[in-house]
Formats: sequence, C-alpha cells, structure tokens
Amino acid sequence: MEIYISIDSAGYVDGYSYSEINPGQKIQISEDDLFFQRMFTCYKFESGKIVYDAKKEADIIQKEQIKDAMPSTSEQLINTQMALADMYEQNNNLQQQVFETQLAITEIFEGGL
Repeated sequence: MEIYISIDSAGYVDGYSYSEINPGQKIQISEDDLFFQRMFTCYKFESGKIVYDAKKEADIIQKEQIKDAMPSTSEQLINTQMALADMYEQNNNLQQQVFETQLAITEIFEGGL
C-alpha cells in the first residue's frame, strides 16, 4: 500500500496520510507493518525508506512518564494553599501558647509579691 508522510527538520516522520500531502513523501508499506502500531514519530526517513528508532521511542516514553509523575500547576497551587493554611493554624496555636505562658508568668509573679 502507499502512504504519504510528512517529515520534520530532523528527518523524523511527524504525520502520515493515505492521501497525498504537500510537502510529503510517498512510501510503500505493508498494512501489517509495525509502523501502524508503534509511535510513528519514532521513524526516520532515510534513503527513501522509514527506519525505526527505538532510542527515540524510549526517550519519548520516559518524558511522558516524567510529565505524568509531576503534579500539574493547579495541584501545586492547591498543595501550596493547604500548606499555608496549616502554617497559619500553627502560628495561631503558637500565639495562643505564648499568651497562656505570659498569663501564667504574670500569675506567678503577682502571687510571689
């Protein structure tokens, strides 16, 4: 079968179509080719053929895993707001403890006179 591929500046496939695209390259490929099951962006166009680049696919997968593992901006903002609320509550508790300690010291001082 024939498909048409578009190629990025590094020579990798960045799109394909069953109808002609411009700019693009026409290639012959089997319907059962792994090109259709793998990430097509991991194929490089060389000497009129597409060549699979396993390292590029591994790099793409690793980047996606890192991206998925990192919290989103909204999650980071929520976590920051929760941490600030906790700090505010802790600060209020410390202020209450300082006030109670001052009262106790005053009572001890006044009781000693």
